Amino acid sequence: MRVIRATLAYDGTDFVGWQVQAAGRSVQGVLQHGLARMHGHPVRVVGAGRTDSGVHATGQVAAVTLPERWSAPELHRALNALLPPDIWVEEVRAAAPDFHPRYHAVARSYRYQLGLAPECRSPFHKRWCWPLARDLDVDLLHRGAGLLLGDR
Repeated sequence: MRVIRATLAYDGTDFVGWQVQAAGRSVQGVLQHGLARMHGHPVRVVGAGRTDSGVHATGQVAAVTLPERWSAPELHRALNALLPPDIWVEEVRAAAPDFHPRYHAVARSYRYQLGLAPECRSPFHKRWCWPLARDLDVDLLHRGAGLLLGDR
């Protein structure tokens, strides 16, 4: 058995979030289902963090312990062929036996996109941008952001 590290991106629109929930489609659940189909038994995927319902992610790191049946490139191709189009596996590689995506993470970043232009309401943008009905007070936003500075 070995630990595999996967880096993912997903469109969270149709997910209840990262973590498996009692009801609803989750990113973790879809990954676990796909890997179980490939390996013929249940597997548990651990993520670096959780996202809420409807939240998108890039660079989300996950880990799973699997038999050495598949090479990392084979697993990478197989997952992208098997998973639905709203999840994309960017990279798959072997990890240290003690690797944990949450505890070994060195940074996280979040980006919120607010839309002030009418184009934000386009079906090509509205999944990625929150369209606002009125102008923002940019000075107020800067003052508020100053309260959030820190390293935790």
